[in-house]
Amino acid sequence: MKSTEQLGKTQKILFEVTVIVGFALLTVVVNLRTVRDGLNGLGDVLWHITWVQHFSRQVLEGIPYPRWLAGTNYGYGSPTFVFYPPLSYYFGTVLKSIGLTGEQTMHFLLTFCLFLVGFNFYIYGRYRWGVWAGIVGGICYITLPSVFERVFLGGLSRALASALIPLGAYLTDRAIERRVWCIPLALLWLIVALTHTPSLLLFFLTWLGYLLFLGLTKSWRSIVAPACAAILGFGMAALYLIPAILEQQWVNIEYMASSKGGWRDNMLGSTNVPLFPVSPLGTFNSNYTTVYEILCAILLFLMILSIVLTSRKTTQTKQLYHEAIGCFLFSLSILFLMSQLSEPIWAQFSILQKVQHPVRLTNLFEFGVIGLTAIATQLALNVRKPLRIVISIVLIFCMGFGLRYSYKLSRMMPALHNPGRGKIETIDTLKTALFDPYSERLIDVTEYRPLLPDGSPPPAPELGQPKVRVVAGDAEVEIDRWGSYVRELRVDAREPATLRLRTYYYPAWNVTVNGTPQPIERPSDGTMAVKVESGISQVTFKYGGTAAFYWGLAASAFSSIVFVLISLGLIQQHSTRSQPETS
Repeated sequence: MKSTEQLGKTQKILFEVTVIVGFALLTVVVNLRTVRDGLNGLGDVLWHITWVQHFSRQVLEGIPYPRWLAGTNYGYGSPTFVFYPPLSYYFGTVLKSIGLTGEQTMHFLLTFCLFLVGFNFYIYGRYRWGVWAGIVGGICYITLPSVFERVFLGGLSRALASALIPLGAYLTDRAIERRVWCIPLALLWLIVALTHTPSLLLFFLTWLGYLLFLGLTKSWRSIVAPACAAILGFGMAALYLIPAILEQQWVNIEYMASSKGGWRDNMLGSTNVPLFPVSPLGTFNSNYTTVYEILCAILLFLMILSIVLTSRKTTQTKQLYHEAIGCFLFSLSILFLMSQLSEPIWAQFSILQKVQHPVRLTNLFEFGVIGLTAIATQLALNVRKPLRIVISIVLIFCMGFGLRYSYKLSRMMPALHNPGRGKIETIDTLKTALFDPYSERLIDVTEYRPLLPDGSPPPAPELGQPKVRVVAGDAEVEIDRWGSYVRELRVDAREPATLRLRTYYYPAWNVTVNGTPQPIERPSDGTMAVKVESGISQVTFKYGGTAAFYWGLAASAFSSIVFVLISLGLIQQHSTRSQPETS
């Protein structure tokens, strides 16, 4: 096959279209059974379905950024999207708005994440090593067991964030060469910040280490612009980031620290995540994927090492060898941070503990493994035919195992439309989330429930509670409006009375009685109450903004203006510099 540089413009377009179609077909093959058999209710899929359904409904009601989900927690509500990034759910809203069901929306989003991880690596691999390295690396990425498992278990936001890793590496390398590439790099950091917060923290710390390495080996001046691009991206995401950080004091966020045993019990080598897992035949154990990928990394590196040492050394093979060492050391570093050996580091830095589970670093480890795959592919093009065959066999074996794993996993678990002999433990909740999501029978995550005045977590919400109750005095209440952000009540009180609203208290809520602001009382169940005097009163509860939200809004607006001005300057500068080359 000719290199793409030798192809004409039309041929290049056809080639790229062929690659895109090829990745799309492979994605369909890998995920077909999951789509056909339906969702399985495992992992975090129930939360993501619930959030897609309620977020999209409120956007379509006319609320541009639904920070408060009114229908979850059995109707008590939750400030979920004050703390959880909203971007994936805007994509879901677009799909729902064109007529897709909740189930179809989830399948499309998860399948697209699987496609995106392969295609993004193709972009990076083609730029870094060559076309074939990008293609083979992208194929291996899509078939990687842990990547499929993430999609299979419904980790929507994390799957989308993981798919952006290769694109981030590509844009960073381009931004080091030409500052105009800082424009898409800033947008990428904006997207990551609005996609998955734990991934944002881990990606940024890793990326910062990469920038420092480039500063030591190349030039410190070359990394200033990319670093500023990241800061600008975070600034544009301040509308989400500032409230998410400052308002944690108001919710049960500490619950996350003990979730699934806490960070110590979720390190590689712990009881929960053994390095060499043993489980009954035919049962699901996600730890096998990590072991497989560790073995793949070792096998690929040893193969590259032996070929380079026994073959004629050229400038290109030496360069590939050095890059293979870099990829392998990167993978080892990530593996170390995932393992119990790094426990003192995690204990020292509380910010790392915010990611909950060290095994979340798996998505970065995957990137290192696929980097070795791409290097091995490019090396195969520069060695003798027998060695090329050996490399091809190893790569085919790796891809084959990945496809086998995804096929077996999708057949092993009972699914909504194909339960087999198994049973989905959460089948009733799954059906409610998919087919009757607005019936006020869905719960939300514990960590986002607002705290009581004494700082303790509220009791769990109760199913089937009335929207309004008169808990003191004598009054009749008529609900004029019960919207997501506005609740209007007409109260006829024969004596002073206290009304309790079946809605969790949050500082963004305010209440007026006959247009006059009133203090919100906070009962022991975490809801809101208000007192009214005798007579007829119009009571209105509204969800507004907090100080942190307005600070974030101002910071986002300012950063966006700065971004536009800098982008125009960089584009003009780039056009001026390239003009002599095209004249």
